[in-house]
Amino acid sequence: MITGNCDDEGSLFSISSANITDEDEVRTFLKEFMLPNATDYELDLTLRHYPGLPSAGCPFDTGFRNILGPQYKRIAAIQGDVVFHSPRRFFLQHLAGRQNSWSFLSKRMKDLAFMGSAHATDILNAFGDGELRDYIIRFVNTLDPNGGRAHAWPKYDLQNPQAVVFQDSVIWPVISVQDDYRKDAMAFVANLSLLHPL
Repeated sequence: MITGNCDDEGSLFSISSANITDEDEVRTFLKEFMLPNATDYELDLTLRHYPGLPSAGCPFDTGFRNILGPQYKRIAAIQGDVVFHSPRRFFLQHLAGRQNSWSFLSKRMKDLAFMGSAHATDILNAFGDGELRDYIIRFVNTLDPNGGRAHAWPKYDLQNPQAVVFQDSVIWPVISVQDDYRKDAMAFVANLSLLHPL
């Protein structure tokens, strides 16, 4: 199985929340639209895992750029992790020992204003003339995405979880990394999602 995410999955879906200006409004947004059954304590913990510092938000690794509103990057980080990133990691953690699995993170199109590597920015790489397409073709034919002169894609392993990253780099367009970004926050929202499904 091959599964993956775009780095900034939540940015596209958070445009409508650009007018949210403070933490109380973030709490209200989460309570009304994402976690209606969450307790106040659970909401407090969510906000602690996702601080209001724009440089820590989504689009990630863009510092203080791409701020549509005071809480936009925070909400985008939460939505992306709750809906996309933590379910992918949770799924892999429960499947990796039973089925060969490979994971990816697409950081292509990072300079897309306010969106970064938004939801669906990996489609061109998957269905156009990109490395992901080549990996998928090899996987469909051999049940292994590796082969040829391509960067070796490590199998997802619980003891050493890795993913390939597709990035905008002429020298290193594909690299392997530990799949542990935002580990504590994603473990928290994965458990919270089990308690309070969307």
